[in-house]
Amino acid sequence: RRVDDRVDLSGIDVRIGAPVLDFDPLEYMNRRRARRIDRAAQFALVATRLALIDAGLEPRDLEPERGGVIVGTGIGGLQTMEEAFAALIENGPRRVSPFFIPRLMPNAIAGEIAIEYGLRGPNFGVVSACASAAHAIGMAGELIRSGLLDCAVAGGSEAVLVRIAYAGFAQMGGNLQAERSA
Repeated sequence: RRVDDRVDLSGIDVRIGAPVLDFDPLEYMNRRRARRIDRAAQFALVATRLALIDAGLEPRDLEPERGGVIVGTGIGGLQTMEEAFAALIENGPRRVSPFFIPRLMPNAIAGEIAIEYGLRGPNFGVVSACASAAHAIGMAGELIRSGLLDCAVAGGSEAVLVRIAYAGFAQMGGNLQAERSA
């Protein structure tokens, strides 16, 4: 797919991306919650809800003490970082959101899922670049196999299609740069 035209890519040599264009977090959560969490956490919360539905499970089916959340992310709240940096530069430090740090932390994604579903077992983020989700799923399997958990929400979430990410990937010759301008 061509890149998202909502992102200013002037001066950045990028031609492709995979934007999620029709996602509206307000279909799944209230405005207050949506504003307090990064887009990567929004994706993860919705994916968790849909996975439970697909599995035929209700939140009440999950045993809080025996259920955990292990979610991988390569970067975490990059959209939050970009927004906070713009607020700081344009309007000064008092305009940086008080939710900046909690939204930015890579483990916030797993934490939001644990809060939503009342899961009090092991709950953490796995950060290992593009392998983060695979590592999180493997870790969840190990925790279940070891007997520490009976069930786990495991996977990955990312929301990095923002200007700074496009620029970074383009500069390092990363996978977002499929074509080069002459």
